[in-house]
Amino acid sequence: MNPSTPMTREELLELAALDAYGLLDEYEAALFTRSFHHAPVGVQDEITRLQAEFASEEAILPDVEPATDLRRRVLGRVAAAVETETVGLAPLAMIGRSRPEPASMSSRRGLGASGQFWRAAAFALASAAIALAYVWMEARNRNELLWEYVIDRETQDLVHEELGPGFYDFLNNAACRKIVLRPEDDNVSMHAVLFVDDESGKGFLYAYGLDGRDCQLTAGGDDAVAAMFAHDFQCRGPIKGMLLNRITNDLAGLTWQITDVATGAIVLRS
Repeated sequence: MNPSTPMTREELLELAALDAYGLLDEYEAALFTRSFHHAPVGVQDEITRLQAEFASEEAILPDVEPATDLRRRVLGRVAAAVETETVGLAPLAMIGRSRPEPASMSSRRGLGASGQFWRAAAFALASAAIALAYVWMEARNRNELLWEYVIDRETQDLVHEELGPGFYDFLNNAACRKIVLRPEDDNVSMHAVLFVDDESGKGFLYAYGLDGRDCQLTAGGDDAVAAMFAHDFQCRGPIKGMLLNRITNDLAGLTWQITDVATGAIVLRS
């Protein structure tokens, strides 16, 4: 992938699911966003539909309800923050006794006392409005940070539960090769990525859209007899993750494919 040019349609589709989960690193996320905005409208609509379908899949949504006292605790934190911020906004006390005012000066100020009172009141109200706006912004920012933390933790827990603990090890390993398996039929929403660590001979398969199928992953042949590598697996949900062993160096450069065992049809191919 050339960093100076936007991603192609195929590359955008490959990373659409990872972007929807927020699993791209900072560089890939920025490149994905820039490439998405450079893509034609039709491709943008396709990626948007794919990510919406992936994000709204009920099977991967957490069934955990927020704690009943979460609203009370959040409001309590906001109230405490407001109280803390407003303490420093009290007016400064006057030190020493004020100098007595001459009678002539007092008489001249008598006529303008009402105007000065309203002007002082206006300044006080403006200061209070600014202080309240600042406190409100601080409270809102803290609340947003709290919810971002909760959502981020729920997403990480969901990915850990659905794909297993080994997924992040391969995803964050820059030395891993990525083999992308694309659908034979362009009208279906499914894809897979095989992460291969040549040094350890291990791999990790991430697949999406194969739910309800008994599948077979092969390399170098159309079936387990002719293939140099074969592994059977079942998909009971929209996403599937599994660790693989014995991915030797002689498998490099071979064609990988996933076959639907029930029909014998090849559904994904590298």
